[in-house]
Amino acid sequence: MDAIYTAPAGDPQALRVIRSQGSDTSGSMILDRDVVSIRAADVVLPVRRAQIQLLGSIAVADEIHDDPVFLIKQDPMLDEEGLSWSCAIELA
Repeated sequence: MDAIYTAPAGDPQALRVIRSQGSDTSGSMILDRDVVSIRAADVVLPVRRAQIQLLGSIAVADEIHDDPVFLIKQDPMLDEEGLSWSCAIELA
């Protein structure tokens, strides 16, 4: 999906992301989370607290939002091949 990435001290950058809504197991609890994948070729090093605006009508927690803005809430993780970053996000 189309998105805009803005680092805390940077300019907005248009890119495409893949959004998933998975579950993360933490001990004996399962936590719902939103995750976007960003190609490393688009953003060399995404940072915590950067904004990602998803363009379009997006369902978030059973509500529809137009062009919602999210914040990266944890340090992004690079995949083993070094091709994409997984970024946990939360609605800003």
